[in-house]
Amino acid sequence: MQQMIQFSNQVSHWVAAEIVSCSSVKSQTAVLSKLLFTAQTCKDMRNYATCMSILEGLENLVIKQLPIWKNLSAKCVTVMEDLTSTRIFLKSDVGALLSNKDSHMYPTIPSVVLLLLHIQQCEIGGFKLANGMYKWSKMRSICNAIDQVRIFKNHLYGFDPEIDLQEVLVQRMKEFCDQDVHQIAAQHDTNYHRMSSGGIVGAFRKMKGKLQSK
Repeated sequence: MQQMIQFSNQVSHWVAAEIVSCSSVKSQTAVLSKLLFTAQTCKDMRNYATCMSILEGLENLVIKQLPIWKNLSAKCVTVMEDLTSTRIFLKSDVGALLSNKDSHMYPTIPSVVLLLLHIQQCEIGGFKLANGMYKWSKMRSICNAIDQVRIFKNHLYGFDPEIDLQEVLVQRMKEFCDQDVHQIAAQHDTNYHRMSSGGIVGAFRKMKGKLQSK
């Protein structure tokens, strides 16, 4: 379980690092858009683990402040909003992944972070009532949450993995794992809002004019 959490964090870190490492607006837009549509594809395939990890990377504080968000297409913005809504839905109910009919029959990879969050919430408080009786409803909720892993484990995806692609992505994540996102971002001007010198001069002129008129 700890390895799954660590891998999720590595994916999120890689997403953020990959975006800020772009040296041009064009390449950064392409990478950000590709990651958004990849997360959407993962969501459609019910691979919520990767989907939520990518979303976490996109919501990194450094990434959220990038100027590139203003240049994204309306379609990309819609995808981002849909991913955010999906996370809210998954966080709202421990049985969200099984809420639809026959959803237990489809291959699904739940987000381990959200799953553990639900289990932790179920464990809040004691397991016994004041009269010494066990809170069976509480224990049943915890068991049902954990049992989702068994249910989804029985249904595998029907396609072969792309080993070469996996190796490339793992290698890329290893390259960024020890690098700070802020330091990577500092190497490229595309990660900062630009203020033209004319705008600054114009602001000073307006201020000077107001002071002289008083």
